[in-house]
Amino acid sequence: MPEVKVATFVPKTQLIEAIKTYIPEDCIRTSLNMQVNSDIDSKLNNLKKADLLSLLLSFPEGKLELENLETEFPIGSAPTFYVVRIGTFNAEDILKTSEILAKSSVDRAYFGGRKNSVRRVYMIKQANFYSDVLEIPLVYDLKFEYTVADESAKEYTELCSEYSLQNACIWVLKGHSHAIIFCSDFAALNPIISYCQEHLNITLNSMNFDNKTIDELSAEAMPRTATFSKLELEESDNKNTQDNLDVQTIILSDPNLRDKVILGELEKSKNRRRTAKFFSKHPNIPKGGIGFASRYSRVWIPSHLGREYLMQVASTFLKIIEDKMEKERSNDLKHYCSNYSTKMFKIGNTIIRGKSCQVFSDLVTNIAEAINTGNQTTEIALPPEFIKSLVRFQDSLQLHAMVELDCKNCINSLAYCPKCSGIPLEVKMISGAIVAKCPRCSFKAIDSFECDCGENIHIQNLYNHISIMPSKRLIDALNERLTYLGISKLKGTFVILGGVLRLFSFQTPKLKPLISLNDLNYWRATAHFHTGKISLNDDHLKKLKSLKEKCRNTNYHPSGNDCSDCLENYFLDFEHMCLPKLFGIPINKKFDGIHHGYEFADIKYQDSINNTDNTQYEIAIHIKSYQSTEPINGLGRTNNAIKGLYTQVCYCSYLVMRGIKAVDVIGIAIPNNIQAEVKTSLQDVVNMSGISFLVIDKNDWLKIIDAVNGNINFSNTG
Repeated sequence: MPEVKVATFVPKTQLIEAIKTYIPEDCIRTSLNMQVNSDIDSKLNNLKKADLLSLLLSFPEGKLELENLETEFPIGSAPTFYVVRIGTFNAEDILKTSEILAKSSVDRAYFGGRKNSVRRVYMIKQANFYSDVLEIPLVYDLKFEYTVADESAKEYTELCSEYSLQNACIWVLKGHSHAIIFCSDFAALNPIISYCQEHLNITLNSMNFDNKTIDELSAEAMPRTATFSKLELEESDNKNTQDNLDVQTIILSDPNLRDKVILGELEKSKNRRRTAKFFSKHPNIPKGGIGFASRYSRVWIPSHLGREYLMQVASTFLKIIEDKMEKERSNDLKHYCSNYSTKMFKIGNTIIRGKSCQVFSDLVTNIAEAINTGNQTTEIALPPEFIKSLVRFQDSLQLHAMVELDCKNCINSLAYCPKCSGIPLEVKMISGAIVAKCPRCSFKAIDSFECDCGENIHIQNLYNHISIMPSKRLIDALNERLTYLGISKLKGTFVILGGVLRLFSFQTPKLKPLISLNDLNYWRATAHFHTGKISLNDDHLKKLKSLKEKCRNTNYHPSGNDCSDCLENYFLDFEHMCLPKLFGIPINKKFDGIHHGYEFADIKYQDSINNTDNTQYEIAIHIKSYQSTEPINGLGRTNNAIKGLYTQVCYCSYLVMRGIKAVDVIGIAIPNNIQAEVKTSLQDVVNMSGISFLVIDKNDWLKIIDAVNGNINFSNTG
């Protein structure tokens, strides 16, 4: 009994050709009950595809040829494919991983969600090599909806949905930096890219064809149709005029379209963008023509071509594309980067999707332009709208934005909330405008500020006073993207001030990246901190929690005389003690509770490092008061005090990079536990500036309490 098979990707014409080639004519006539003088071609063409399959499989030679043909036609319909850029990969790893994924099938699928038209993407066959092409076969569940027409059905007239299993595959051609995704449904493109990222560790990024690329790919072909869309007003170079064609989309179609005047007019129009073009008589396509769409570099071919022919077409097209991209990378870097879009990227272990991706791509382009000058002091002007985007997505991009004021007393100073002592203002987007606001209270400012020293400052444009610094994780993500695009890495960090991006080289800290109080000579020789113990006295902990980073006298703005009198007397009652004063007692230093912008940090002094020469190093420490709400694993980035420390540490690092301030160690001090991620992130920012990092947390403060216990009499008053 012949093998039962009801479907195949092999075109009907190929099945007929195989039957005529591998099955004797008399056998065909007998199987189909044909007369001797009947036309075989007509009979075979009138048969259904399933009947042709049955006939071919009824003979051993036919069965073998069908297997060969199915290898030749991996795609189930006339091919539609997308050109994508591919990152570095290991082919052997892909082969091994795909074998596991194919066995796991839906258990290792990428799930697109119930609301998406593509439910899941997975593998049922492993990847394989065909000549120099690595083919990765995929399948996906495509949702389709229909209205029930059976009057006897319970769901009659209701809208129902089912899922259809569709085939796709990826071709990775040896020696090429781009790959091809065969996929008949646009909705499956991003899920396929996500599947490759998550399960095969392959980075694929969509790109766009510009008109010049399509023109080069279609050289010598005859245009038959062309589609043009109206540009949005902000995109148009000709904002004061509109064309006379009051429609959003125009489709031209003519056998002799190349010679039509309207085609040339629309091609030159500053108000229209060509989005697609279809050609006949293409030199690489034997029949049926070929179409190109700009968005997502989509190519469609009506003819159902075999693998070998498609490989030739793919190789030819990729060479044309990559030659053009290489020229652009050398001559027009901004345009080169704009060809590639990303729907997903990672900062650390966090996957970022959505609108942040476009902002990230634009940031990559600007960084690439700055790097391409070969000068690490290059400055790139950024448009105001892009600054707004960076502010809007600063959290997802792991950027830190702050406001810098020009004060006649403090010169360079952070903007602090005038109502909340020691809280730097955040930069946020509110109702489409950039605003400086306090994270604790309702205070907002746009053009009028009060410096921490009390000076009133009026500014013309807040945009010119915004400083933005990246995290180390963002720098790593940018470098990964730059490498992916074939562009030199960023050999340092960057700062954006007043809409101007400037690169800074990485500096190596003079000391080790992370130090502790145990490393500092004053704390060893004078305070004997290394031999001290963490105070478990409940009264000490209670008092430590009530101490503030600033003196509470005169509404947290004491005079210099107030602090001088206090520092001369170690026996003041506890209500008038501040954290800086407490910090200085064990090492016989007098640190006051006054802090203005010109003072750079809450505590600044010189110390040397244990077991080294007596070289004195500049140490700057930012202090925050105890935070009553502390998660089990310590304070995180959502805490207002930690936000303030981020701003102050970033700003100090920035001033050091600019050469405005000189310091060797930047520290943070707060009588709470701090999450490890916060410490690491802050250390990365400081170390990138060539500065060592110091952390003084709850246990350190309890040891400080123990160290001063014999030197100061804490009063129980109040």
